[in-house]
Amino acid sequence: MKTWKLVSGILSIIMFVFVTFQSCAAGAYNALSSNGEVSGSAGALVAVMLLAGGIVSIACRKGNRGGNIAIAILYGIGSFVGVMMAGSYTDLKVWSFWCLVCSLLATISISGFKTASIITTASLFFIWTLFVLFFGSNDIVRTNKTVNNDSNSSAIFETNKGLFTVDLTVPADYAGNHTQQELNETAEEFGYDSITLNVDGSITYKMTKRQHEELMDETRKEINNQLQDMIGGEDYPSFTDIKANSDFTEFTVTTTSEDLNMTESMSIFVFYTYGGLYSAFSGKDIDNIHVKYVNQNTGNVISEADSKDL
Repeated sequence: MKTWKLVSGILSIIMFVFVTFQSCAAGAYNALSSNGEVSGSAGALVAVMLLAGGIVSIACRKGNRGGNIAIAILYGIGSFVGVMMAGSYTDLKVWSFWCLVCSLLATISISGFKTASIITTASLFFIWTLFVLFFGSNDIVRTNKTVNNDSNSSAIFETNKGLFTVDLTVPADYAGNHTQQELNETAEEFGYDSITLNVDGSITYKMTKRQHEELMDETRKEINNQLQDMIGGEDYPSFTDIKANSDFTEFTVTTTSEDLNMTESMSIFVFYTYGGLYSAFSGKDIDNIHVKYVNQNTGNVISEADSKDL
């Protein structure tokens, strides 16, 4: 069980990075399409549960009843929120099943089941997770296919700026299940030039530059709100201030810590995600995202990190 806790904890921390990025993208798409979903916020909460659960799992891997209870609760919350609020963010259901696996195994550990039972249960749920990931994603892509065969497949957000208009392509993973007729009605309702459902399931919005600026304003507001939520939060209680430049390529984090712990060190990926997401929506290429941690009392730089070094 010690090995499982260590491996699952490391994997959960790694997943935290991916889920954070996807959640930001899903939130931006929800704002763009005005679909009323909260899958972006739900994904952010699942990401936090993955990070917290992973850290507790590693810290309590030698066996601790209280630790197992905490693991079961953290992952259980992540699983429930993800399944109930995934909406068009289909990958969130996969991360939720991973949380469910970890929560159930922690519960089994509390109950004192034999190791063989734990391994068997883990194997079954891992196979089920793969099943959902493979077949669930394929069904969504097949459902979204249309007769528009001219657009290229897109796995990431793409923004192309013309003289008077901007094309923003949302990947199929975040586009949800829509028909072209529904998108035409949405385009008319919100005044977009057009919304096209592509053959790969992605959706391309053609909008005026003014509308794109409004979208970027909303994106900036959302990122700044997320940064404010990090200050003094449950995961980052030592953070007292976070400042970012206008294009989110430079972050300065003020903290009461003299040395960064594991959670604080992992926060660089959150900042990399926000910077990368803003760049994708703005259509501007960036070479690097710089993060600096400063001690509140001394003003000394504790640590610095650059995305280009990854």
